Amino acid sequence: MISLVRAKCRAVPGPVWVIAIGFGAILVGTSGFYDYSGDEFYFLAIGKHLAWGYDDQPPLVPLLARGISEIFPNSPVFLRLPAAAFAVAGVVLAALLAREFGGSRRAQALAAAAYVSSPLIWYQGSLLSTATIDTALIALIAFLLVRWTRLRRDGALLIAGLVTAVALQVKYLVPIFWAAVLGALVLFGPREMLRRPMLWLGFGFAGTSSVPAVLWQSRHGWPQLEMTRAIAAEQDAYFGGQGLFPPFLFVLVGIVTGAATAGFGLWTLLRSPRLRPYRFLGFVPLVLAAAIWLADGRPYYVAGVLPVLWAAAGVELERTGPERWLRPLFATPVWVVSTLLGVVAFVPAYPGAVAELNPLTRTQMGWHEFAADIARQAHELTRADGDVAVLARHYPHAAALDHYREELALPPVHSGGRSYWYFGAPSPQTRTVVAVGYDSAFLRAMFAEVVSAGMADNRYENLVLGAQPVWICRDPARPWSELWPAFHTLRVVD
Repeated sequence: MISLVRAKCRAVPGPVWVIAIGFGAILVGTSGFYDYSGDEFYFLAIGKHLAWGYDDQPPLVPLLARGISEIFPNSPVFLRLPAAAFAVAGVVLAALLAREFGGSRRAQALAAAAYVSSPLIWYQGSLLSTATIDTALIALIAFLLVRWTRLRRDGALLIAGLVTAVALQVKYLVPIFWAAVLGALVLFGPREMLRRPMLWLGFGFAGTSSVPAVLWQSRHGWPQLEMTRAIAAEQDAYFGGQGLFPPFLFVLVGIVTGAATAGFGLWTLLRSPRLRPYRFLGFVPLVLAAAIWLADGRPYYVAGVLPVLWAAAGVELERTGPERWLRPLFATPVWVVSTLLGVVAFVPAYPGAVAELNPLTRTQMGWHEFAADIARQAHELTRADGDVAVLARHYPHAAALDHYREELALPPVHSGGRSYWYFGAPSPQTRTVVAVGYDSAFLRAMFAEVVSAGMADNRYENLVLGAQPVWICRDPARPWSELWPAFHTLRVVD
């Protein structure tokens, strides 16, 4: 029987804390430079309409956004604190995984350094998103599985089930992770885990906790299934679809060091005799990446398993180092430059005009100007037509307009985009709307009069805002109660 490696260095070493605290300080220190992102506006908007589920996500992140905004209104810094906290937790989890694999202080520091060399991790930590929290929770489940494998303490399996229950309230990705884990256990072991009652008790708890969300999905026609097709359409339109999945994944994991370390860690898990008991976790990233790629999903969905790979790499780099021809990839200067590339490209932390050079930073710019432009047109109509509403096709646009509604005295904002549709149609008395982002042919089937009002203000070329036509629409063809179902869409692109 192959003995399990022993964990070394019980306390998290100082270098790991230095990396984690420095990482967190940069994230928090730059979190207030610009406005909310489109998704953050959306979380704030749907958080005002709490439910057991939404078209595109479970309830936890909107609930979190609601709670933070109640205590700290209009504060991107406080809204993003959970993102920074979960990202910092990931640094520590990567180090703890290396410790469980038998790594000493140096291996743990290497795992932590690999974690912060990834552009994806920097970007996730800079904005509140479902992916940020889901990444840390899946990494925590992986840590608990590794710990059970080493110690055979069944409490770890029960806790893994409890963490799964939380993850199911954030994103519906964790079942795919568990499917890969169970398949890997059957193929590679330790099959003993499958016979432990605590594992199945944890699954039972997780399943029970998700019943309200499943019932919500059932009552609303399973929109989450349609969301997979909507996401695939977005990937095809904006990111080149399945053909560009591998290069995008490579860039996100780490332009040089992050990707090289993850690849080395995967090879180590699959080949190292010392880590043979944990080989099942080398199979999981392959299955997860393949499933996401085949579904035309987003490359960053694999982020939760990356700390396992970086931890395995840290242990092996400490023990033997890479082959001679690979050593330049792991040299300290390359490591530092690779990390800085990720920070420069993915962290929104630039002053003035420099920020406009980065397309990711620009996604947090121009929202107020956009809302002010729509407000100006709505005010002119209100003076002429009386009861006016704003109708935005895309949910981030509606959410941003709603956020600035009180400040800019905007009329009621409505949208058929995703869960915004459930918040209702314009009032029956509304005969005039400012429609943003719609195709003119669609609007002409809905209104007697449709007149172009030009393009919405997007002076910073915000990619999420895009080029949005504005239309003045009068006299709905039928009552709003009859028209409103046609406005519901889950797609950002047709």
